[in-house]
Parts: sequence; structure tokens; C-alpha cells
Amino acid sequence: MNWVTICRAKCHTEVISSSSSKTNTRTRNAIIITELPYMTNKATLLEKVADLVNDKKLEGIADLRDESDRFYIVLVIIVASLIFFIGWVEMVFEWLWS
Repeated sequence: MNWVTICRAKCHTEVISSSSSKTNTRTRNAIIITELPYMTNKATLLEKVADLVNDKKLEGIADLRDESDRFYIVLVIIVASLIFFIGWVEMVFEWLWS
């Protein structure tokens, strides 16, 4: 008998505002990853996402950041335009953990 276990990262979406000047405030959508599956290397994951963006297999990513500290994992994926998040997150999980 074969057993298959599917593990996914835990993430949520946020609206991030970045102010380039006092009058212009730009808001962007971001996907915040707070938990990774067991035995998933954070650096390898970020490299894999960057490779998929460079190969144009994943589109719509403006920036990737690792804002983790000693106690918490925080990976920030800033989305370039308004995209339906649930479908987009499903596509990212499919590319990364397939």
C-alpha cells in the first residue's frame, strides 16, 4: 500500500503600501508565506521561484523578499498587477511542489 501525504505552505495576502514621496502612496498586493512544509529549504525555494520568473513560466511577480528572522519565517512575494490570488497561489504551489 502506498501512502501519499500532501503538505503545503501556509500563506495569506496583504496590501502593502510603499510611499516614494509624501504625496504619492503606492499600494501593491503581496502574498506572505509564513510556514513551509517540513524539509523545505527556504533559500532553494526562493531560487526556484526566481528561476521560474526568469524563464517566464511564472508571470506577475514584481519582487521576492526574505524577511525572516531568527524565530519566524516570512517570505514576501509582491505581485505586479491585480491577479486573482487563489488561482495564482494554486499555480505557484503546482510549479514548486510538483
